[in-house]
Amino acid sequence: MKNKILVVMLCLVVCFVKTAPAQTKPEIKISGLIFANYGYYLSKYLADGKEANNFNSFDISRVYLNTEAKFTDKIKAFAQLEINLISREIWTAKEAKNEPYLKQVWLEIKNIYPDAKLMVGFVPVLWRGYEEKIWMHRFVSKVLDDIEGLQSATDRGLRLTGKVLKYVEYDLAILNGEGTKQNEINQYKDYNIRTAIEAPFLQGLKLNLFYQKGNNDKDQPRDRFFSGLSYESKKFNAMGTYYDVNGRGVGDNYKKEKGNGFSIHSVLNLTDRNWIFARYDSFDPNKDKDDDAKQRIILGFGYKIIDEVKLTLDYQTQIREKETETEKNVGVLFIHLEVKF
Repeated sequence: MKNKILVVMLCLVVCFVKTAPAQTKPEIKISGLIFANYGYYLSKYLADGKEANNFNSFDISRVYLNTEAKFTDKIKAFAQLEINLISREIWTAKEAKNEPYLKQVWLEIKNIYPDAKLMVGFVPVLWRGYEEKIWMHRFVSKVLDDIEGLQSATDRGLRLTGKVLKYVEYDLAILNGEGTKQNEINQYKDYNIRTAIEAPFLQGLKLNLFYQKGNNDKDQPRDRFFSGLSYESKKFNAMGTYYDVNGRGVGDNYKKEKGNGFSIHSVLNLTDRNWIFARYDSFDPNKDKDDDAKQRIILGFGYKIIDEVKLTLDYQTQIREKETETEKNVGVLFIHLEVKF
């Protein structure tokens, strides 16, 4: 049945492209995004147990280079390269010296049927970008899903997005399951569904649900269930999400662990240029293991220099249920910068 669904979706793509009007010169748009920061460690230790000794650093945590080709009002293509240069990642104390690599590349077809669009290729996963949009501070910190490696940012496959009954969004995807940097390793696919149902009595208030059914290999489930509420307005954003996880990792790094946790974050605009933000995460990666849970707190103040440049002053800390020689509590004072071009 799952293979039949995949074949039908591919047939829809072929039929639509064949009937679409031709345009010989696509409209090309080049853009980019830079995340930079300065961090000063206030804690005695780094996250991996090494003494901090007032460690501080300037870093370029992320650079995106984007190319978009618009063929018609309904058909466009997109490609993105990414690079990272991080001296010490706060939550793990690991370095990151990633050479430019392909993050995503896809073809998007709008109105494949009313109020629906289809993406084919190396596409964004369903949940992460949705939560990051409400959090609004990806340049300050990854969301819980990303930090804990519950999913990848992108994957290869098909994604169908649309809206029904005015208040109900839906997002469906069939993906390899190996994520951004790994090729397919077996026959199994990840099947994802996300929906957001807006309250008819309050614009911006939504019930969010996400479910993933997948397998790393035979008898190795990779299932996810996320649920919660969010609210978005010009003045205030807030979101609370519960995460339930069965199976973690990919390939030889797979672990048959069950974990859960939650995240609450909010952004309050004080003026057109100033805002404050806060987040609290709690996550237990393995419910069958004692004393491995952790909490994270992020507090900050933001300032918009111009529309394309944002600056924040923020404090981030991670507190473990039990410290060990190689897993310590950590706290860092940051200045973060986001530049769009």
